[in-house]
Amino acid sequence: MTKRWTKYLAVSLSSALIFSSCTNAKNEPDPNKMDGSSTTPGNNNGNQLYSINPDIDNINQPIPAKNQWRNRVVDNQRVVADQYPNFAATTNFVNYYLYNNKNTQKPSFWLKDRADKSHVSPFILTNAQLKAINDKAKTIDQPNYQDAYAYGFGLPGIDKDKKTLNDTIDVINDTNSTVSIPYYNVRGNNLASIDPGRSWMIANKKYQQLSKITYSIRITNELSDSPIKQDNSNHVSENAGDNVGNWSGTAWLLDYDLTSDNSYPTTWYFASNFHVLQHLQLAGDSQALIRNNNAHTTKIELFQLDQSKVKLGERISPQQAQGVNFQDPYLKVNSINPSSVKTVFLGNDALKQTTSSFTQDAKYQAAQTLLDFGVIRVTFDSAETAKSVTNDYAEWKDEDKFKPAKYSYLDDAKYESLPANSLYALGFPTSRGDGILDTRIYGNIDNLRTPWINKPQNTNGVSEGGGDFSWNVTSRSFVNKPGITDIFLTNPRIGREANSFYNANKTDFAHTGLGYLIDHYDITPGGSGSPIVNSNNEIVGLVFASDNDVNTGISLALHSEGFNYQNYYGNYNLPKYDLIYGTNDENQTKSYHQGLRLINPGKNINTWLFH
Repeated sequence: MTKRWTKYLAVSLSSALIFSSCTNAKNEPDPNKMDGSSTTPGNNNGNQLYSINPDIDNINQPIPAKNQWRNRVVDNQRVVADQYPNFAATTNFVNYYLYNNKNTQKPSFWLKDRADKSHVSPFILTNAQLKAINDKAKTIDQPNYQDAYAYGFGLPGIDKDKKTLNDTIDVINDTNSTVSIPYYNVRGNNLASIDPGRSWMIANKKYQQLSKITYSIRITNELSDSPIKQDNSNHVSENAGDNVGNWSGTAWLLDYDLTSDNSYPTTWYFASNFHVLQHLQLAGDSQALIRNNNAHTTKIELFQLDQSKVKLGERISPQQAQGVNFQDPYLKVNSINPSSVKTVFLGNDALKQTTSSFTQDAKYQAAQTLLDFGVIRVTFDSAETAKSVTNDYAEWKDEDKFKPAKYSYLDDAKYESLPANSLYALGFPTSRGDGILDTRIYGNIDNLRTPWINKPQNTNGVSEGGGDFSWNVTSRSFVNKPGITDIFLTNPRIGREANSFYNANKTDFAHTGLGYLIDHYDITPGGSGSPIVNSNNEIVGLVFASDNDVNTGISLALHSEGFNYQNYYGNYNLPKYDLIYGTNDENQTKSYHQGLRLINPGKNINTWLFH
């Protein structure tokens, strides 16, 4: 079995073993007394090379969790005990091997082998050398070197002769050399079973409110005889069919223009992912990324729940097939005239920190950084249409509306004060990919959308609260902040092929930014762009990918305070940014706010967020 890359973009493109507490057989390793390591860096054997226990492949019982393995809130404060023991790759690959009934490569294989041999292996370092590196890592809450190596993360550069940190970053070039590992179950005695989230149900009023501003957007492009051009674009694709077809993602209301006469607004701003909105091919769209001058966007559709057909806590039941063009009555579908749509902001190259400023790797230097976010402006033809599509959102009380957060959960105080199960995510993936509806019964399900929320699959009836952060370790770079990651260190390459970057218009894009890992949200294709809000109606991020092996939605935070790694990764630091408001400093080149100014030159901005 080869190592494989299991993360994928969630956009449409054309039972657990129970740990036995019985006495171990004679001479069998005791899983309660080991983590798979043979030597511990920094013990009296500091001059010996780091190694793993020679019996690691013969452990026959799962290694239980230590300290804490699930969310805990005490006196309104989120508490996290030391997670370095549970982060150990030696432990997790043993459990992964047993979880798969030994039908995968043995633990030693995953721990020792990286496809890119340029990475400095921990097995050529002495325990003392490795301890020195790990001591530095722990001061900034980063994984032990041997764990980051095994999980396929970005690594600190190490001088191959001196075996010390050399103030550089060792970027990821071998995403196919590791796997995603589920985290512990509620008992902490084995890995959890797969639970991708709850579909076809709106669990409570918070999810219902969120569903009123959330849509599936479908973009259709067709070839045209007349080329589409704009001031900063003269692209002619070698492939006449480039960017021709249809694409679906999830979008949500961000903002709207205020009116001078208090009439209902007709101009609205919708947010989604860059990798969804970059498909738009609109004439005169100066902020767009035109990929093919001969492809025109001919149709834009917004699918939304018909709120009159939705009952809280009850399963939404789509009707059976009634023809090729059948659209289920639980949905309302609105066609938007492409001429009334304009790109406001795309998150490509939005940071002044370029890849060439911190790595000499040629592939990364040729790639742009990508904050996977974008905003478009839609002008409806009438106030009546706008009211219907937006569910009267402009007339909601301000305290009921959803507003972008100006902070992140990387901040200690914000993380610790976050109540349990107070994150809400909702999306509308295409029903063809949800694995639930059968085309033999429901016919043309390309026109159906599956409501999806971040609650366990067994959620039934009205269930209060939302979901929470995922504790899985194979997508997380901050050890003692479960659910928080640096996307560039863990998931920079999310392309269509294994080990590739996302590519558009012959440009590679390295995903970057602050990431949130959302539990029970392995949403299927078309769920890209799903908003994540908290109990205070603050939008904190949006989903751009999911990992089907660990029940996790990978999302981009709208705001990042940045994080200084103190040269552990050389010149690379987690960037500071604010996708909505901007940072007003040297860190960021563009934002939604700046985009409003660019599409309205010489005019005052007068929107709900900016007025």
